[in-house]
Amino acid sequence: MNTEPQTVTCLYCGMPCPSMQTLEEHIKSCPSHPMLITVCDQCFRASCWQGVFYCDKSKTAGTVKKTRRELNEKRLEHPSWWKTDHEIAMSAVRVM
Repeated sequence: MNTEPQTVTCLYCGMPCPSMQTLEEHIKSCPSHPMLITVCDQCFRASCWQGVFYCDKSKTAGTVKKTRRELNEKRLEHPSWWKTDHEIAMSAVRVM
């Protein structure tokens, strides 16, 4: 019987992770994950990062990626603002 720990791989970027728990943590911030929403790292609102409703700290803020579930738990804004980077890019292409 093989007792060595199994390595699991992220399906989105191919990064090897030593365990399923580590993989779950990695997926929350994986830049290649198609379902993550980019939000302001100060107020956690997508509308701030998109430049519609800026928060007080927007000038020095960065961005983080969150799942829809994490954003829904915070209940800071309407889910209609929660677009993936791909969805935002596609809406810009349609407008042009």
